Amino acid sequence: MRNKKRMDVVATTGSLFALTLLVRPTDGSVGDKHHIFLECVEWCIVRYGCPQRYDESGWIFGECFRCRYSCIWKTVKYFDDVLRLSVPQFYGKWPFLAVWLPLIVPVPVQELASVIFSVLNLLTTLSMYRTVKNLRNSNRLKIVWTTYSVIGIVMWTCSVVFHWADFWLTEYLDYFAACAFIVFALFANILRLRLQHENMHCVLVPYSYHLLYMAGTAVEVKRSFESTIVDIFSCSGHVGPIINSILDFVPLYWIIDSHALFHLATVPLPLLMTRFIQLENAYEMQKQMENIKET
Repeated sequence: MRNKKRMDVVATTGSLFALTLLVRPTDGSVGDKHHIFLECVEWCIVRYGCPQRYDESGWIFGECFRCRYSCIWKTVKYFDDVLRLSVPQFYGKWPFLAVWLPLIVPVPVQELASVIFSVLNLLTTLSMYRTVKNLRNSNRLKIVWTTYSVIGIVMWTCSVVFHWADFWLTEYLDYFAACAFIVFALFANILRLRLQHENMHCVLVPYSYHLLYMAGTAVEVKRSFESTIVDIFSCSGHVGPIINSILDFVPLYWIIDSHALFHLATVPLPLLMTRFIQLENAYEMQKQMENIKET
């Protein structure tokens, strides 16, 4: 038996080593590093006085946005016509068809599908909030589910703003709000196991440390967030949305990408969560009534 286990370990180690031989270097964002794009953006900076940093707010509207937007499509065309390569990503994102709504807001919508689906998530989360606010005050988890809903509302609001206008502040807000929502979801599940509110520091301490760490470094939102949701959703069984988000592809009609479909797939989740909370509340009320009758 011991020899068999040893052979299994050797076989597993050998298989993992063989897989490492298949690894090849890759770059997930080659568009913004290409000389065609860099030279074009440099012209934008000189011509319109645009910011030197790519993630400043000056790039999200006006002539600076239009200029860099044209640079993106110029580079995409160069990759296709000259290099015969697939569509590149820019700053970790696909090129999207921007939508201008001058009568509503001067800032163009950068990712229309993700904005729409984030709004739908916001609406279902608001519906959840209205339901949990009407729970009986004696419900031991009412404050928890109310807070959970509020954080969800903040998260989806930040998501709408980020996908509408991507710059450093909206990127931080989107990432940290999503991280807070995931951490509080963990805390809510801990409380459901009859643990006390005093255990909140066990969640807040690592979350605060993570915020400080990410604030001091360049936030790679896509890589970090997707690695987080893989861990969370693989445990809860929501595999479909995760597959949509990881199996990336060039946006359909330059509007809908896998990340947008991920947001679409999460729209009904607050409604399902609301139904679960209602059933749990009814069950606890029934148990309390039974205990009263027994006494």
